[in-house]
Amino acid sequence: PVIRHILNSAGVSRFREAQFEMVRLGIGLYGVACNDTEQNLLQNVSTLKTIISQIKKIPKADIVEKVETLLEKLQLREFSDRFPKDLSGGMRQRVAIARALALDSPILLMDEPFGALDALTRRSLQEELLRIWMEFKKTIVFVTHSIEESIYLADRIVVMTFRPGTIKQVVPIDLSRPRDVASNCFITIQKQLSQMVMEEQMRFQKDEVEHLRA
Repeated sequence: PVIRHILNSAGVSRFREAQFEMVRLGIGLYGVACNDTEQNLLQNVSTLKTIISQIKKIPKADIVEKVETLLEKLQLREFSDRFPKDLSGGMRQRVAIARALALDSPILLMDEPFGALDALTRRSLQEELLRIWMEFKKTIVFVTHSIEESIYLADRIVVMTFRPGTIKQVVPIDLSRPRDVASNCFITIQKQLSQMVMEEQMRFQKDEVEHLRA
């Protein structure tokens, strides 16, 4: 399993287009967990029913076992009868991840899932995601604007260009886990990625100025 990060430059994201293309090719192959849980989680559906809704074509006994496993692994058991409005932002993210895992797909697509969370909750869920990744053996494609987050989580970082959104460079991350954000190796990679992203940011600013002058 691999965690791949798509590091957006200058606010450019082609993730939605990629989602639609994957749906066209066959949604059954993919699980999708996104950060906009307020829109993606139905407000009148409990945690338990949200997870069950993604499980298809298996015997009822197996559904019960699978749901029990996900509730346990995501630490959601005591919140199984709660609705999204009753959950914190971090807990809603756990429900969204459990829903994606219920599809039992080989790939999880995550579009800035922790962007709206406070720093402590964000780091806690990053650790939780690494645990889930190790346990469920899924490949994760994770979109983020945070350079530190990408280095902390990823095996491989894909830096995107400004328009048109193409791959600027693929950067392998060969750091042991758990990773120390204050280590010299971590900071060196951070500087390298920052330079790449700022190059695209300068292109973005130049394009904006030329557009205003036109």
